[in-house]
Amino acid sequence: MPVFNAPGHPQDDRKPARKRPWRRRYSLDTMKTLLVRSLLLVLGGLLFFAVVGIGATWAPDQPVEALKARWAPPPSQFIDVDGLQVHLRDEGPRGVVESKVKKFLGL
Repeated sequence: MPVFNAPGHPQDDRKPARKRPWRRRYSLDTMKTLLVRSLLLVLGGLLFFAVVGIGATWAPDQPVEALKARWAPPPSQFIDVDGLQVHLRDEGPRGVVESKVKKFLGL
């Protein structure tokens, strides 16, 4: 019984293996160069976006009194706790919590 379609057989109708142009073989030095360039490109991009981000969001320091005028309108208070100023803003109805606690405890 003859074997057909074997490599090198006269009746072999297979097409020869095609070359893959997209698959390149690089030397080790070329691959190292590509890796270094890629890393430098990524690091350069990160540095660029960091500088742009800091530049876009930078705000100069402002005096405390200007900040108090804008962000601490009445009923805000500032109290001293261990030598530090603490911003206190007490809002809401008075006595509601105490009455609910008394009702819950049955007092």
